[in-house]
Amino acid sequence: MKKILLIALVGIASLGITACGNKSANEQTQTTTETTTLQLAWKIENLGMDSMGYAPVSRLSLLINGKEEPLGELSQPLAEIPANQFAEQGIPADAAIACGGFWAGAVTNYYAVVMGDEIAIFSGGPNENEETADQQPFIYEIFKTVKLR
Repeated sequence: MKKILLIALVGIASLGITACGNKSANEQTQTTTETTTLQLAWKIENLGMDSMGYAPVSRLSLLINGKEEPLGELSQPLAEIPANQFAEQGIPADAAIACGGFWAGAVTNYYAVVMGDEIAIFSGGPNENEETADQQPFIYEIFKTVKLR
């Protein structure tokens, strides 16, 4: 009985060593993979009217994982655009976030797309040209790019 128990213990120990790649507990390595999540948000500050009292002024910044990247002061009111309204504003589905506003008869939207190691911010809106609006209902151009750090 003692021999069977001893053989069983030796067998279990051998299996344990083989399963660990023949390394002792002190020699084993552990691989840890870190995944970072990119969080994007707008910071919109409505500053009131310009110095002439004509146009509302908004300060727009992009928050990248909480770090602020200023994009400038714009002569229009701004509000976030929810993802379920992207298509009706001509904003592509791969846009992470969008905002925009209407002032003086025109809509101007902004949206951010992650492109490799940078974020491209586009601005634009509905095509006002009656001759080309049917073929290209919205026109967006790169407003600014921000390198990811």
